[in-house]
Amino acid sequence: MLKFISVSIIVVSLVFSLLGCSKLTHRKKYVSYSSKSRELANMLVKKGSNASLAEQLAAVKFNGYLIRNIKNPSREVQLAAVKEDGSAIKYIKNPSKEVQLAAVKEDGSAIKYIKNPSKEAQIAYVKQGVDRIKNIKNPSKEVQLAAVKQDAKAIKYIKNPSMEVQFFVNKKGACEKPNFTISDKNIELFVKNGKLKMLNKTKEFVKILSLAEYQDENIYKISPFKLAPESILDVFTTHDKLELNKYKNKIIFGYAIEYQVGNAKPRSIYKTKKYSISEL
Repeated sequence: MLKFISVSIIVVSLVFSLLGCSKLTHRKKYVSYSSKSRELANMLVKKGSNASLAEQLAAVKFNGYLIRNIKNPSREVQLAAVKEDGSAIKYIKNPSKEVQLAAVKEDGSAIKYIKNPSKEAQIAYVKQGVDRIKNIKNPSKEVQLAAVKQDAKAIKYIKNPSMEVQFFVNKKGACEKPNFTISDKNIELFVKNGKLKMLNKTKEFVKILSLAEYQDENIYKISPFKLAPESILDVFTTHDKLELNKYKNKIIFGYAIEYQVGNAKPRSIYKTKKYSISEL
């Protein structure tokens, strides 16, 4: 029993010892990193413009933020700095498109330090997350497209999506028909989940003499048919999708119906609605 307790104590001691060593090692590494950074920073300040390219590169490759100690850093040094830490771009005056792109690729949040980020930097940024585009002020059509091509859900984070972007998100030219209802005291036509149905509210047969579907300037006619008393009928059309036009951001959709209840005089109803492509 005593032997077992002794062994347990030794094992527990070893575990705590290892944990302590791990923390100590991490602390030593941090102290070593800070010490090395200070050493390199002092070297750059002391030598100033006399610091060689090799010395400058060695410094920023170790810690990108050390570029703040270099006056007028070359393109090569700027790139090395942002590739080590994208946020180092905040210490670079008027960074080139190439440097901006490298910084954002290394760390997307670096874009907040760029006054007027290039189109390339913005595209690289929005590809990093579905909601990233909300942080871009007035994104161009190209940036919007890059975001929705990466993830179509990004459109909800775009304040005023372009027509091309809306068109792309909506199945590149076709989408499900929107929910829609048109009715009077005798009949009701409705679209739900993209399916077209008709309801006969009367106790007599109803002849659908003419049924036309409106999709903007296109009108699609459906063959005449009969509705049994108090029945619902699925109506099949030749165009089961709503066709979109990439040059428009709104579409008119609706129906016109001419019908006859029993032997009564024919009646007609008509209704259309304008939909924004972004809401379809």
